[in-house]
Amino acid sequence: MPELRRLNYYNFIQNDTKLNIDPETIPTLIPKATLKEWQDGDTDPYYKIQVFEYPILANGVHYQESFFKSFISKLKERPIPGAKDGHHLSWGERPQTDFIMIGGKVSSNGDGTGKAYFKNYIPKEGNDVFIRENKSDMVHYSLVSYTKDEYEEDENGDFIINAIESIKGERNDAVEYGLGAMEQKTNADSGDSKDKPKEEGNVNKKELLEKLKTLKANAEITLDEIAEALGLGAKLLTKEHSDALKVVNSLAEKGIEKPLEQLEKMQADIKANQEDVRRAKLDTVYGIDEKKENFLRQYAEKQTVGVYGEELDQKINELKEDPIAKKLAQEKADYDSEYNRIGTVEKKENSDDKAANRNGRRVDVL
Repeated sequence: MPELRRLNYYNFIQNDTKLNIDPETIPTLIPKATLKEWQDGDTDPYYKIQVFEYPILANGVHYQESFFKSFISKLKERPIPGAKDGHHLSWGERPQTDFIMIGGKVSSNGDGTGKAYFKNYIPKEGNDVFIRENKSDMVHYSLVSYTKDEYEEDENGDFIINAIESIKGERNDAVEYGLGAMEQKTNADSGDSKDKPKEEGNVNKKELLEKLKTLKANAEITLDEIAEALGLGAKLLTKEHSDALKVVNSLAEKGIEKPLEQLEKMQADIKANQEDVRRAKLDTVYGIDEKKENFLRQYAEKQTVGVYGEELDQKINELKEDPIAKKLAQEKADYDSEYNRIGTVEKKENSDDKAANRNGRRVDVL
């Protein structure tokens, strides 16, 4: 589909239905510091709200949802200016700025149709008459944008031009009443009255969440404040939670998707390896108990369950002085075997030894 790019001026006129809407329901998107500069000292700001349905045809161009989304997205960087005296049609000539667009939103139906909302702030300084004109429904507005267009050919061979993106040069100037090309609803009053009905009834859950998201993005509200308002405590995320989240994210970056399961497996493997090392060391010191006759080995096994590393070496040394271990070593049947020998054996021959030797059995006294 071929693309076109050109500077477009397109007006939207309001219909006879007055718009009653609370400006608070329209997200403020410009940087917070910028808004403060413009509204410094203004305790009762006046907002002009514009609402219209899309896709919308103006001057032969069909303005699509993607266009309005891109137009409104520019507000995250800076306000969009507007002049109360209308457009300057001379190339390169810049009108004065009498008011600014500060916010907006797109309420999509999910099928390319929906509503676009614009939120304009009109300062009181130098705009007394202009504000009264707005309250009296005497003013329409006209957008300006350098657009990215696509065109296609319909079944009759005619070209259809679709504006799909706002590239640069965005403005929203006031124009004379009745000079527009498309219907547009605007509000009259500021909309800050508590008794004023809101457009299309109360704010639904989706709009409320969008509002909270915008406030969070503009640093006008924190998650802790939301949590406190909902009764979830003064802190939604404690330092312990934040530290734990950092650890989880760090593990995820290293490809560890299920850290608890993998950690449990690692612990099981470590324990199994420690058991192998423990039993091998006991086999070396006390011998293998294949026939279930090496009672010293069995005793050492029970005394060192769950003992590893340096503690295991210390425990083996302690068994050298253990009375039961010494007794089991003395009673070991195979004298010539080096298994189960604990400490240094001092051989003493006495009458009992001689008797034992005569009987074909020798006893080492530890």
